[in-house]
Amino acid sequence: LQSVLTTKSVWLLFHVSKIVPTTEYLVPFNMGNDLQHKSRLHPIENMDLTCYPHRGANVHVYIIDTGCRVSHEQLNNKRVTSYPNPGSQFEYGKDDHGHGTHIAATIVGKDFGLATAAHVVCIKTFSGEGKGSSANIVSAINHVIEVTESYSLSNSSPRAVIMSMSLGVRAPVEYSELDEAVTRAALAGIL
Repeated sequence: LQSVLTTKSVWLLFHVSKIVPTTEYLVPFNMGNDLQHKSRLHPIENMDLTCYPHRGANVHVYIIDTGCRVSHEQLNNKRVTSYPNPGSQFEYGKDDHGHGTHIAATIVGKDFGLATAAHVVCIKTFSGEGKGSSANIVSAINHVIEVTESYSLSNSSPRAVIMSMSLGVRAPVEYSELDEAVTRAALAGIL
């Protein structure tokens, strides 16, 4: 773990999916408090974000969730894409639930996003009711691994890759297929 934490290209998610460099900048102890209490929300430009000078540049975040409404006023930019989980029953990547869009806006939203220079890819893995299968989750993780490995083989410039999964799984205590997929993602350098 210590070697991961000291790698300059490694970024960690904390609190409500904030992207924070682990080696160059210290995060204020109260960072995120403004976002956790709706009554105190204010535009991001009024916050002291000097600890985030790169704003997620060269970071790709894959959100395995309910898809994303890329036309949302907070996300109306070219840094967000959404598509269905390959091999799933979903025909489109549009968020018909809202959770995936919320996560994307937390990351790259124009007013409140903390990593506005990051690239976000929402992979629709859950229905409008927020339901999905463990097999779909594993499939989405495998897809992110394939895309990441394919990029690494064809590009000399490294990039940080983060996989965001705000989900719960009803599975036996030892659900080896899901555990193995997460382990493969970690070994591929995906956080």
